[in-house]
Amino acid sequence: MDILVFDLHVTGQNGGWSVRCSAGGQTSPESKLDLDLALDTALGLAIQRIQDGRCVQDDLKLVGIEFWRNLIAGEAGSFFQRIRDAHGPATQFHLRLNLPPDLFHLPWETLYDQSFGFLVCNSRYTILRAAPPEVSVPVFVKRPPVPFRVLLIIPDRSNLPTVESEVANLESAVKQLGCGGQVQQLTGRVTSDRLREQLEEREWDVVHYIGHGDVDAEGSVTIRFHNDDGSELLMEAETFAAHFTRAKVRLAVLNCCLGDSAMPNRTLSGLGPFLMRKQIPAVVAMRFEIRDTAASRFSKLFYQHLLGERTVGRVDLAVDYARNALYLNQQSTGIRSFITPVLYLAPGWGQVFQFEPPPKPTTAPPPPPPPPAPPVTLPAELVRALKERRCIVVADHHLLAAGALRSHPPPPGPRELAERLANDPADPYPQPEDLKLCDQGNTWLSDQLLQWVCAHRARNQRRGELIGVIQSTYEHALVPELMQAVAGWNLPALFYTFFDGLLERACEATGGAPAWQVFNRVPNRIKSLDEHTASAPGILVLVRGTVREDGSLVLTEEDHEQLWNQIPRIDRKLDAEVKRANRCVLFLGTDPRDPLIHRLAQQILDSGQNRKQGPTYFVCPAHTATDEVYWSKYRVEWIHKDLEAVIPQLSGAAK
Repeated sequence: MDILVFDLHVTGQNGGWSVRCSAGGQTSPESKLDLDLALDTALGLAIQRIQDGRCVQDDLKLVGIEFWRNLIAGEAGSFFQRIRDAHGPATQFHLRLNLPPDLFHLPWETLYDQSFGFLVCNSRYTILRAAPPEVSVPVFVKRPPVPFRVLLIIPDRSNLPTVESEVANLESAVKQLGCGGQVQQLTGRVTSDRLREQLEEREWDVVHYIGHGDVDAEGSVTIRFHNDDGSELLMEAETFAAHFTRAKVRLAVLNCCLGDSAMPNRTLSGLGPFLMRKQIPAVVAMRFEIRDTAASRFSKLFYQHLLGERTVGRVDLAVDYARNALYLNQQSTGIRSFITPVLYLAPGWGQVFQFEPPPKPTTAPPPPPPPPAPPVTLPAELVRALKERRCIVVADHHLLAAGALRSHPPPPGPRELAERLANDPADPYPQPEDLKLCDQGNTWLSDQLLQWVCAHRARNQRRGELIGVIQSTYEHALVPELMQAVAGWNLPALFYTFFDGLLERACEATGGAPAWQVFNRVPNRIKSLDEHTASAPGILVLVRGTVREDGSLVLTEEDHEQLWNQIPRIDRKLDAEVKRANRCVLFLGTDPRDPLIHRLAQQILDSGQNRKQGPTYFVCPAHTATDEVYWSKYRVEWIHKDLEAVIPQLSGAAK
């Protein structure tokens, strides 16, 4: 497939912009670029909503239509259309944007042609960013015949749910090359020295980062690494790029939030320009925040295509393919996910690497993107129960990581908290093999591990110290977006089995009616319970207590034994409220094999012929035949979907 590059050069400043188009050694005259970016205009407001993450599809279209209409207006547009129309369907068009500082930060990946839609989703177009004028462009060098090498950087404590699957998918894609490809991981405590040593150890075809990126108060991009003592280091983009000064890298992929976030009037602010200044010819980075699941999906499809036999080394086609998949799956990946990946590509590097012998040449178009994931179909009775306030919800710590962004680690769940407590150098947990045992078992084993570690830390009258450490862990944690959504549902009762205190904060922040009556542990005696009406406050039961009340916390094995005995003695008023006729119960992300969930289910669910409740629903990725046997007595209907796919649709039903 031939590549024809259109260089779109935009010059000027502060509204006095012009554009000219170059291709095939020819250049058009300049045309005026008439963009009104004032915040009181429809265009300015739509751009602001996109940048703030509050956009809808129509905002993307409005911005894309205006940008494209102005870029191809006048003589520059006539030149573009004449050259484009002279080439057949086997030609791939690169639109390389050369932008002035005051336009560099805008979402140009929204470009939209009203005859066929978003350009980034069209198989013949690739939108890429040119290196800023002050960056010298590396000259193309043919790849030497050595094993394909990938350096995979994963700093510890990222707490991202999809890391393991992203690593497995990358290793699988490298394996399909069949040329002895190597994936080397840099994990654990990733300090500046370790990073530099690994980068300079050998030549790398790809450097891939999985972790968190953010923007500091001054607008500088930072990505997460470690100091020598293991504490968090938010490394600025320019400092990160300096580690590549003596490295030889062909492609850098920064799979984290905001890695290419740009400040107005500063072209050298994101990771892309800084890395190209270090002579890296191809860079893929994320302009906006991106969900963990979306980032992992992008990575999987990007490498499948980049290392596939028909398109090996074609980073442009790989980005297009993955972008298109994000667009087709916006329900789960987010509205602006497909415009979030940004590609920087130096001239002459359309194919970043080749292999000996090279793949068989082909003029066939690339394969179509995978079909979108089927929409989530919710049971009609569950939808009715949510609308009519007949649904009881039981949720656990999986809400903390659901829909996680790659801008900051999600609040730690039981496994991550146990590891933090166990690895305290002043008082390390004496049986580290327990952590490995937990990794090999079901997720509910994380709760058991945390009990063991807490018992160790609380010995010798040190429970108060342990509680202080746990409270400080969650004190400044951000409430996850999907947890906030659940807190906004109009429910008669909500049971939450972790003690992080964030669901309480989310419920308090809803600001609407009804409010919530909060009970710690499983209450055995309630003085009063508000009358059952549509406007009555919901009941929030914090099964393991909360960090906001020291005495309520259920931490050690002994605490759990007390809770275990307490559950069957639930207050009769609360028991009657939960078991009202025709009430549904929704287990949201909980593990169907969790003993505490079993114990709670025995109390809040009816079974047998005299059952008055409606169906029981279980949202989880999968269940086993053993689970089927246990839960059959409760009329369970299984919903095998991730929380980030289900909760937004449930929120729509709840309204």
